Amino acid sequence: MPIPRRLLWYVGGLTVLGVLLCGLVVATMPLPTRDVVQAVAVFSFLAALSYVFAYDLDSRTVGSTAMLAFHSMGALVPPAASVAGYAFVSGFGEVFSARDSIKRLFNFSNQLVGFILGLLAYQAAGGQMSTHALPAIVPFIVLTQVTKLNNIACFAGVMWFAERIPFRQTFVRNFTSTLSQDLIYIPLGYLFCLSYVRFGPLWSLLLLVPLLTVRQQFKNNATLVLIHQEMLQLMVAAIEARDPYTSGHSRRVARYSALIASFAGREDREVLRVERAALLHDVGKIHEEFAPILRKVGRLTEEERLVMQTHSEKGAALVRNASTLRPIVPAVRGHHERWDGHGYPDGFVGAAIPFGARVIALADTIDAMTTNRPYRDSMDANEVAAEIERGSASQFDPELAAVVLLPQNWSRIVTAIQEERMGAEALPPSTGPRIPRLSQVS
Repeated sequence: MPIPRRLLWYVGGLTVLGVLLCGLVVATMPLPTRDVVQAVAVFSFLAALSYVFAYDLDSRTVGSTAMLAFHSMGALVPPAASVAGYAFVSGFGEVFSARDSIKRLFNFSNQLVGFILGLLAYQAAGGQMSTHALPAIVPFIVLTQVTKLNNIACFAGVMWFAERIPFRQTFVRNFTSTLSQDLIYIPLGYLFCLSYVRFGPLWSLLLLVPLLTVRQQFKNNATLVLIHQEMLQLMVAAIEARDPYTSGHSRRVARYSALIASFAGREDREVLRVERAALLHDVGKIHEEFAPILRKVGRLTEEERLVMQTHSEKGAALVRNASTLRPIVPAVRGHHERWDGHGYPDGFVGAAIPFGARVIALADTIDAMTTNRPYRDSMDANEVAAEIERGSASQFDPELAAVVLLPQNWSRIVTAIQEERMGAEALPPSTGPRIPRLSQVS
């Protein structure tokens, strides 16, 4: 897809700001002392190794622990020397990364601006740069948090200009998701400063051990999440292989459900739960009794229809067997409930229906209406929007229906539908399902 012009202007402006700030800081740089050059070399080396050992968080996101070394360097050496070391290492890191040019430019400029602002805030908070004195803890925390807040704000800006995702929504989501990381990053970064000041540069190279340990722990966590998600995808694909007309259905419903839950302002953790529940909402159909019914071409008999209605209960029973998936059981069980109480299996009414089930019911219907079926062609966006409005307060949660139909939100649903259609057309049936990965930061 073409890059929006407004996004190019945004990244270009951020790049110009980074260059200006960098030039302003470096222009005031006195000749560095031997101690300063030594400190910059040590921490730049540690940061460079972090880039070398960067790891994939998902298909579009790369994680590294380089900021640990950069924060420590910024607290110990003058701003100009820190910025020079940072620009050199991170610049090379982005040049050799696998991302496309616009992402590389954004990452470099965004983090450079954040690092410079963090250094200025560190000084404003009373922090003193010296390789012979331990930095005060409060200014050090200010350095790490200003850098982080700038990075989150710039990313929220990118999401607004690229996809019109509300700035506040992206900012709050990413801020809350990084709070747990601060509990590791801040003490460990301060430990780097302590080690360098008390034991000198050579012994400080032993910091490679905790640096690589943290990196490996984060990588292991990311890998486990990825494996778990891909196994769920493969299991769902195996179920859907029984019915060629619903191939990819659960994946699409999961994508639309995640969008709808985020439109409703839910936190990342709940959005992820809803997405997983949506991915598994039809897992009950794995039972053999559904196989002949799923392969049937004609209209179902009343008996067959009643059998099919048991799939949500059977799916919930299967999901309940996995302890990590138990929080999504109510959403899997209730995804065919209706707001007016005429759904199944429990006939819940209104807000008594679990939130995830209400989301999946809407996303499920959107996918059903926008894909070709043996008995009808897919509907266009206007027809689908009209059906959602018609079903509001009877079939669907009226608040969810209203928030989905907001122009900025509906345009994102339509874009997702179009991307799914293009993906389906691009892949021949024999290639199997496309397995997307969860994304947070590019």
